[in-house]
Amino acid sequence: MQRQRVAVIGAGAIGSYYGMRLAEAGHDVRFLMRRDYNAVKSVGLHLSSHLGDLSLDTPVVENTPEALAAHGPVDWVLVGLKATAIPDVLQLVGPLLSDETRVLAILNGLTVDEEIAAQLPASTSLFGGLGFIGVIRGEPGYVIHQEFGALNIGHHGDDPDELQRAIDLFEGSVVEIRPEPSLLKARWEKLGWNIPFNGLCVIAGGVGTDQVIHDPALHHTAHEIMKEVVAAGNADLAAHGEEVRIDGDQLCHLYLTLTAGMGAYRPSTTIDFIEGRPLEVDAIFRQPVERAKELGVECPMMSMLASLVGKLGAGLNDRLPSGNPSEFVMASSRRAYVLLFMVNQARPCLARIQGRMTSRSAKWRMSTTLTVIPALGRISRLSMLDSRTCNWQSWFCRGRFPSDDLDFRQYHQG
Repeated sequence: MQRQRVAVIGAGAIGSYYGMRLAEAGHDVRFLMRRDYNAVKSVGLHLSSHLGDLSLDTPVVENTPEALAAHGPVDWVLVGLKATAIPDVLQLVGPLLSDETRVLAILNGLTVDEEIAAQLPASTSLFGGLGFIGVIRGEPGYVIHQEFGALNIGHHGDDPDELQRAIDLFEGSVVEIRPEPSLLKARWEKLGWNIPFNGLCVIAGGVGTDQVIHDPALHHTAHEIMKEVVAAGNADLAAHGEEVRIDGDQLCHLYLTLTAGMGAYRPSTTIDFIEGRPLEVDAIFRQPVERAKELGVECPMMSMLASLVGKLGAGLNDRLPSGNPSEFVMASSRRAYVLLFMVNQARPCLARIQGRMTSRSAKWRMSTTLTVIPALGRISRLSMLDSRTCNWQSWFCRGRFPSDDLDFRQYHQG
């Protein structure tokens, strides 16, 4: 493919990584940055990766879309924003669009493609991208690629000729491109990982995937959530008249196996939670639950995650203090652990109630609760036992509960 002009909007970890790989392949790539703008202008953009390190010493970088558009028209716009920034897409992307510009949106979520398409001119060819990659920001101007790196791409409209153009864009790069004939199927398959692991890692107190995958109860819970996602996804594909279906057994085995080898990886939602940023609650959690309910698919575990992550997300958005975001996250974790502790104490009573239930679905939900609550409590406690926190177990044994304004360092047991 001839050299393409590419603008990267939302040049965080994901956008920077794929944009740099396109530049490495010989394309003219320009970056829109805000937080790291000054650093990148000064020291360049640098990537540490097991697929090969890369440095762009003098990249084209601007801090407004208008300034980026002044460098000339582009053939592609690569959108690496969070789903929470979709309302800003037209403002950020609009100045860069021409009749020939194509847009590749690498975001997580179920309805993100429809939401973005609604803001773009009807003639714009839109693609959905799903990055199966572990990549984070380091110091300003530095990106650290930890795991994997493939990019699944589908066309919004499932046009095979347009899909080939996106495949050709990455020809000659180290990025493995996986074409997706059905973008809807690809979205649900990615949610099969995002919903269980992003959700459980957040409500367990901001832990890594290792804490979930190596705990038998949470491992089982993640598997059950995946099966709910698959059921909802296949019902949605049928409702849209698509013939393809998700192979649930294959997908669950693949995701559980890959996650077991990822180590202490923190999903993007977990990092947002820890750093006090808005969570992608609607795109990743609520919208799939709402769609499942519309289709008559039972999804109690997905509903539970959507509610819990939603509560934590609302707390971050509404009550984030002006100081260090981690202090609020710790306060949220304290409240969550107090609740988990109280429910755990009620487990004998809940077990007796379960024995009297006649509904199979109600019994299953109660059984899941009795299994998951202790595991979440155990993981949550471990996530808080660092140099800034108290010994929660000794607190509870003494019957004492902290208040948010208490200096809990005095209770640290070393």
